[in-house]
Amino acid sequence: MDRIINMLLINVVISVAFFVYCKMKKSEESLMRLILTLLFPLVGVTIFLIIDNFVDKSKDRTGELQESSTYEADIDSFFLKRLNVEREVNIVPVKEALLVNNNEIKRRLIVDSLKEDVYEYRNFLKEALKDKDTETSHYAAAAVVEIKRKLLISVQETAGKYEKEPQNLNKIRDYAIAIERIIESELLDKKNTYKYLHIYSSVLQKMIRMNHKNKEILGKKIACDIRLKDYDKAMIYCNLLKKLDKNSLKPYMMLLKIYYEIGNTSKFNETLEFIKSSRIKIQRKALGSIRFWLGGVRNV
Repeated sequence: MDRIINMLLINVVISVAFFVYCKMKKSEESLMRLILTLLFPLVGVTIFLIIDNFVDKSKDRTGELQESSTYEADIDSFFLKRLNVEREVNIVPVKEALLVNNNEIKRRLIVDSLKEDVYEYRNFLKEALKDKDTETSHYAAAAVVEIKRKLLISVQETAGKYEKEPQNLNKIRDYAIAIERIIESELLDKKNTYKYLHIYSSVLQKMIRMNHKNKEILGKKIACDIRLKDYDKAMIYCNLLKKLDKNSLKPYMMLLKIYYEIGNTSKFNETLEFIKSSRIKIQRKALGSIRFWLGGVRNV
């Protein structure tokens, strides 16, 4: 009997101590826990300690998840704010937009691109076509169609203005830019690309007749004729460009490309030897092209 009384007294002490502990933790169930621990000696305290331990661990995991979600949300928020700022100064963080794991941001950039000069976004949209998110790729596909539509409209509009004033250099220049943009977009099939290259070549030729000293236009004319494989014309304009700028590497690089494509080894080596003996500076990019061509020429 005394042993039972002693156990009950010990349980009362433990229960009161546990009640104080619960109060310190600001538990709203302190009183209820006290009653249960008194009714169920030792067992009640043990059960509540196990429950508290489990709840604390769950809170820690929930806290970690919330912290992680908050961190990701902060990143997205930061990116969106930066996107707004960079849009104002016409800087588009294309690569970063694709890397951010937020489809909403990607879609928003695609939609925004349609409100601006969509041509500037063409590379981003081509990458977005490959996106794993189906909706994002669909957005991109629609935007690419819109790019092509706007480019064709631009060609038609500038062509109409050019036809009305064929001697107006500004109208010719606008027409040439419109054609150049649709060719560079790489959105045309092979047949139409070839068609626009021919138109572009004739427009550039007219611009050269009006101003034969424009080195930039000469360079574009040569590059266009090489793509059309009209090598005879390209060489004529290469020689004209050489006379205008004797210290420029550009005409010689274009001649090397022509000789490489037609397989004229002797002319290729002759031009290369001239470059080596001259004071013309060869940039690293040009050197890489020369090495590539040399490999092909030696295998001829």
